[in-house]
Amino acid sequence: MNCPQCGKGTWPAYTQCPHCGHRFEDYLPSGPDPVACNDCGRPLESLPGWKRAFMRAPRQCPDCLLRRRETARLEGREANLGRAAICGLAAGAAVVVLLFLYLALTGKRGDWVVAGLGLAVGHAVVWGSGKMYGPRLAVISVAVTILALVCADCLTLSFFAGHDTPLAPWSREFFRLWEKHARTHPSVLISWGIALWAAVRIPLAPPRPKRRAPEEAAESSAPPGGGTA
Repeated sequence: MNCPQCGKGTWPAYTQCPHCGHRFEDYLPSGPDPVACNDCGRPLESLPGWKRAFMRAPRQCPDCLLRRRETARLEGREANLGRAAICGLAAGAAVVVLLFLYLALTGKRGDWVVAGLGLAVGHAVVWGSGKMYGPRLAVISVAVTILALVCADCLTLSFFAGHDTPLAPWSREFFRLWEKHARTHPSVLISWGIALWAAVRIPLAPPRPKRRAPEEAAESSAPPGGGTA
């Protein structure tokens, strides 16, 4: 076991870290009462690896430690927001390129591609964040999805209007063509709605945890050597 202060040394071979002088006696169990988990109260001596759990602050048994980590993952407290945004932008750009190829090859509107844009961006944001979930990731997913939707509509409107270059999304021509296109093809609004719904839903809806079998739960709670906790 390494020193909790500097990460060097070995415990319990040393009573004091030879590198930083930190004393390990403060972390050793004292008295006749067993050391218990701060969350569930289970004796740590009866669980595998209780010494490693005791060195943590606050001390926790393996089950409670995993539960805390899962809670942090579902709330997105340790999410890598920068990498999530980069992965979302990459996924959005890939879908826009796919839409451009579909337009060039078939000459038809790719509403199904636009509808799947939010799905791709949402999963990419979750994966890039380290498989975290939470409102912050939903905001990133929606922002990237809206940006990709605008770029996709720029390509689509420019293609059907016969322009050699994509329209600027802030130009009057773009707004005029988009309004006309939405009136004549209501599926545009439906594809936008599906994409935005997926972009919000995926980062806010983590998968349900798998339930452990009763035999596995009994084995994890049983002390080493077949005794009772």
